[in-house]
Amino acid sequence: MLVAFLPMPAAHASGAPGPVSAASNALVSQAVADGFPLRFERNDGQVSAQVRYLARGRGYTLFLARDEVVWSLAGDADPATNQSASVRLRFVGADPAPPVEGRGLQPEKRNYLTGSHPDAWHTGVPVFDTVVYRALYPGINLVFHGEGNAAEYDFVVNPGARTDAIRLQFDGATVAIDERGNLVLRSAGRTLVQHAPVVYQNIAGARVSVDGRFVLKARNQVGFDIASYDVAYPLIIDPVISYATVYGGSGVDVGRGIAVNATGIYITGETDSIDFPTSTGTTQALHAGNKDVFVLKLNPGGSRVYATYLGGSGDDVGNGIAIDSAGNAFVTGDTTSSNFPLASPRDGVCGSGSGCDGGLSDAFVAKLNTAGNALVFSTYHGGSSADSGAAIAVDGTGNAYVGGETASGGFPTASPFQGAIGGAKDGFVSKFSSTGVLTYSTFLGGAGDDSVTGVAVDGSGNAYVTGATFSGDFPKTAGAYQEFPAGAGDAFVTKLGSAGSSLVYSTYLGGINFDRSYAITVDGSGNAYVTGATISLDFPTLNPAQATHATSGITRDAFVTKLNATGTALSYSTFLGGAGIDIGNAIAVDASGNAFVAGQTVSPGFPLKNVMQGYLLGDSDAFVVNLSSSGALVYSTFLGGPGSDTAFGIALDAANVAHVVGQTLRSDATPAPDSQIADTYAGSDLLKFPSVTAIQASLRGTSDAFVVRIAPTQSADLAVTKTDNATSSVIAGQPYTSTVTVTNRGPNTADEIMLVDTYPVSFDEPLSLTVNSAVPSQGTCTLVQRVVVCELGVLAGNASASVLLTYVPAGAASYTRAALIASASESDPVLTNNLASITTRVVSAGGGGGGVFAPGWLMVVTLAGLFAMGFRLRSGRPQG
Repeated sequence: MLVAFLPMPAAHASGAPGPVSAASNALVSQAVADGFPLRFERNDGQVSAQVRYLARGRGYTLFLARDEVVWSLAGDADPATNQSASVRLRFVGADPAPPVEGRGLQPEKRNYLTGSHPDAWHTGVPVFDTVVYRALYPGINLVFHGEGNAAEYDFVVNPGARTDAIRLQFDGATVAIDERGNLVLRSAGRTLVQHAPVVYQNIAGARVSVDGRFVLKARNQVGFDIASYDVAYPLIIDPVISYATVYGGSGVDVGRGIAVNATGIYITGETDSIDFPTSTGTTQALHAGNKDVFVLKLNPGGSRVYATYLGGSGDDVGNGIAIDSAGNAFVTGDTTSSNFPLASPRDGVCGSGSGCDGGLSDAFVAKLNTAGNALVFSTYHGGSSADSGAAIAVDGTGNAYVGGETASGGFPTASPFQGAIGGAKDGFVSKFSSTGVLTYSTFLGGAGDDSVTGVAVDGSGNAYVTGATFSGDFPKTAGAYQEFPAGAGDAFVTKLGSAGSSLVYSTYLGGINFDRSYAITVDGSGNAYVTGATISLDFPTLNPAQATHATSGITRDAFVTKLNATGTALSYSTFLGGAGIDIGNAIAVDASGNAFVAGQTVSPGFPLKNVMQGYLLGDSDAFVVNLSSSGALVYSTFLGGPGSDTAFGIALDAANVAHVVGQTLRSDATPAPDSQIADTYAGSDLLKFPSVTAIQASLRGTSDAFVVRIAPTQSADLAVTKTDNATSSVIAGQPYTSTVTVTNRGPNTADEIMLVDTYPVSFDEPLSLTVNSAVPSQGTCTLVQRVVVCELGVLAGNASASVLLTYVPAGAASYTRAALIASASESDPVLTNNLASITTRVVSAGGGGGGVFAPGWLMVVTLAGLFAMGFRLRSGRPQG
């Protein structure tokens, strides 16, 4: 689904006021994981000169040189060898210098502003969808392309050419062919899998399959054994490459900040640096310049406009982003690079002249031009100790307001409200002009540890900041809502005057335990909205959507608080959470005072309303909540897959469409590509972060950044029932059928309906119940190991669809199976009818007990969440 992006005021980094759309308690999403369809960028000097093209895959970087192909596998060094991994592919007997051409030029450009020397930066780097090695072997072209975010290479064998000429030499890895014909390459604790080749010809408009397989020719040399084929037509040999790590390496992309305007979506965060391996099998032993800042612009349709990388030899992270009315992007974060890219810097040396020794970081502030290919200004911003930029906002005239934390007594100040550090660590607030001049800069803190984590600015240039304080003497104002700390650590909300030298108001916000605020925004009337996390049972509430702490103060609940324009009273304040840990990380507000909050939850009982996703899927999910101007829940939904997912940023466009950015982590349960069940999982929605119109539909590395767009739409009440069709006792070893029926009770049509049917397994025994078939009345079903996944398509209001399932039980026992239903395009106002289960008692052929479980024992499957992979299993004797 596409939405219109209209101009929005530039006064708010995390969201901007806009017109309120018609009330609608439903959602639709678009998910984009950073990675996108795999594309090949020309080497214009950003890596070693021997490389012609390169591609960033999930978990690896692929380098294409004339005479070799190199995979540099991402992640920490193997703990057993202290080495990182690379695999080199050489073509034995091939032309050593074939023409290598990029084809399929894309509109996207990439920019590398890395290092401190502008003459070494590379901008406007073109991107292609295909790279061709022409006549690598006589009559044979090698074609690299992307399939989703996986790299594929095809050998195109023209008529008269010989397939036995192809011989592949792999260096830096052990080489084996597994029982399924996959080529398995292991290097320094990583595994690169090239799946058994698909071999075919296109003849008279039809695709004709040809038998083919990998064969080992010599040590680490591989060829192809191809059956007879029609030599009058070209032959295509097509392996697919995937990547796995066997001990938890990285390959990390994290989206931390987001801003939106009429031309698109701007995102910042961190990504693995690229580094061409200089020796066979290993790259540098440990992290050295492992992270770069990325700044990404997507157009309203979700396609990438530019991707710009900022960084040096250390670790560089983008934490916050804002845009001005012209579309220039302002970014802040932290860097440990002594050669971070600079332009017209206020401070040109990391560590205020002392360097970034010992891993200490400086904050940085950078402004990119509208094309993302040049720095308007970029500067270090710190002292001799650790400093970090957490958040940034831009006013209507292009001034940038930066908040963060500093442990540096010599942190730069200008016209400060507080000219000296108050304790070991203070917050800071700094204002830069549109050209990078430091207008004001002030410490903000007391004798304890304090930090600024969020910043916003109103139309008069007043800065609003929030964060956490452990100081009893934190700066506050008389008459503020809470003049004194209530516990060991409180949140705070502070409004600075436009000159930065005085406080308009400053208040503590908290209860008897620990409280921390992470984000702030402000509406057109000067009301401030903050979100964060609290352990305090007595955290202040007023007109709450959730009146009490869900865990009785054992763990953190999120909170959302609205302060009046003078900072003297609450307009509303509420807990948000369930029995686990819940954190509000980001907040935005529209012109009518409706607040949009994003964060992370591990609570299955997180408060929900008008959901897009009604169940907790993995270890943690992101959440997105919309509160009315009075603090009532408009919608609240989980957002995530079977791994761990966190939302770090949220922004609104002028149509009040919320855009959320964050990180999704692969679940430990996700099989490695060379595992026994990898082929079964391929393409399974069980492994996907929820998406509609996704650019990258599934997680390819250990961690992806994600962008999700959530817009008002309509609702449909889906209900599921499950019945057994057996007319007599079910006998072990004999098939029986069950019918699952899905009904749309309306009022609206539901699209992209997904049904998941699960059945039990034992921890110690093999699969105890086999699914022989799944036949839907509409759509398609796929058997995915222990789960049946059915994509049922569209159901109009009051329409139904069914799936006939055939099971074969292995032994006598009682089997409980569950069916779960959801629509990706409509919200469901009633969740209680989305799950149905049925228990079938199976007897042995002789009428006795036996089977996997002891007679009379039940096995119950409890879904951990929507489309869950990791079922929680328990067995116990039935009551009665």
